[in-house]
Amino acid sequence: MFLTTRQFLSGLNPSLIPAGLAPKGADPRIGGGPSLGVFTIVLESILISVAVVAVTMRTISAWIKRDNSSDGLTTSTGASLFALVLAIGQSAIVMSTHEYLRHQWNVSVAMLTTNYLKRTFAGNIITWPSIFLAKISILWLYLHIFQVKKSMRYAVYAGAVWAAFTYFPNVVVAGYWCSAHVGEPWGLNVGLRCSGLHPSRVLIATATMSIILDIYIFVLPIPVVLGLNLSRPMKFGIPLVFAAAFFAIIAAVLNLVYRVKLHVSDKNDLLWLSAQLFICNAVENYVSIIVGALPGCSAFFKTFIRNPAVPKSLSANSSASRSRKNRKEELSSQGTHDLELQDFILNPEMQHSFRAQDNMDRRSSEQLSTISAKGNEPMTRDHTTRRILL
Repeated sequence: MFLTTRQFLSGLNPSLIPAGLAPKGADPRIGGGPSLGVFTIVLESILISVAVVAVTMRTISAWIKRDNSSDGLTTSTGASLFALVLAIGQSAIVMSTHEYLRHQWNVSVAMLTTNYLKRTFAGNIITWPSIFLAKISILWLYLHIFQVKKSMRYAVYAGAVWAAFTYFPNVVVAGYWCSAHVGEPWGLNVGLRCSGLHPSRVLIATATMSIILDIYIFVLPIPVVLGLNLSRPMKFGIPLVFAAAFFAIIAAVLNLVYRVKLHVSDKNDLLWLSAQLFICNAVENYVSIIVGALPGCSAFFKTFIRNPAVPKSLSANSSASRSRKNRKEELSSQGTHDLELQDFILNPEMQHSFRAQDNMDRRSSEQLSTISAKGNEPMTRDHTTRRILL
């Protein structure tokens, strides 16, 4: 257990006093024993990298279609971005405390400074809004995809309310029990209060609610997806999305397990159990962010990888602007056509040349129409002429 302030003032060197009592057979050295510091840094770095790539791809895909309210920047995209920013901030705090991610008896009392307690408090405050936004980004993605179904809209709203009741109470818990009150110093008393029974019970309840929410998000689109006539790539890709979401459920279950362990423990090894909790929180949070960004990654792949020529022709960045541009071209071509028509009427040689070119275009159009009927999209004469010129 944490040593009291009275023991602190007994004249002993706090750098040599372990913050916990080592059990028999354990390495009692300060800084010795097993550590989760390196593993946490590597894992957090990998998760951050994947999440940044996924959210960036999603944001770029949404930005291209930003003028289209149905396919462009949405609330889901914004929630995903803010969730990522908060998650990276929380990860930075955890990685900065990597020396504490070990058994409590391998950490000295002198290491439990005011700075450490404040960083831990900041991490607790940031974590829950980040996870909430990650879940909301998935729910709002469902709302965007299945908005035509009234039952799905109500289901998404219910999930959002449940998410709010799941994660925001944890912010209140951290703000009251894990911080120094007015006139109170940041000391070991704050750490003892934060690990007490009252906040522990609330966190266990919200961890249980989080599991229910993850399962709800996991199964919510399944009935709709099973009823769709999907292509083979979609049939292969959707199970991968659900498989990734399943990892978030596993992480949420482990989160509950370690919170129960913290609740029933003798408080002699809080740092080790907290280190395991940090890992579970990170996995659950980043997997949720990545899952919410996967549809945007698919759109990015189709736009920039499978058909890289498309972005060059999307200067207007929306179907609405493309239609306006095409309309302007049609009106402009009509004006030009009037001038060319006068020359055509007065010039017999131009008439003969046009008839010969028209016959050639007609034969080419028939050939390409035959090819398109076998698998390509139907092509109008304008499309045919444009492709011949190209």
